[in-house]
Amino acid sequence: MDGDDLSGYVPTDSRNFCLAMRLIAGPAGGEGEESFDFRVCTPDWLSASLTSGEIRLLRHILLVDEYNYSKTYRFVSDFVESCTGEGWDVIAEKLSRLGYWEFEDYVDFTPRC
Repeated sequence: MDGDDLSGYVPTDSRNFCLAMRLIAGPAGGEGEESFDFRVCTPDWLSASLTSGEIRLLRHILLVDEYNYSKTYRFVSDFVESCTGEGWDVIAEKLSRLGYWEFEDYVDFTPRC
């Protein structure tokens, strides 16, 4: 996970929080890395963030009952290890189920001159 060291982080309310996380991954033994962004949130936070009558489509969210760095890290690590396939594109597509892949919906544009 990218950014601050979250192993020592403690939210103000461990049962009502939302935290943005970024996974940086790349092909084993290959060059480059790509980002996968997701949030770790509690049901209390989701409920409190909704306005009356609002409908939300949720993607790239890990829903937890309370903040526990070790459990979250283990879940993400296990998820990453389970993503296998022939080539980085296949694996990255699977990782994008966890977090927003920086190349999600990417279309190569080659200008015609």
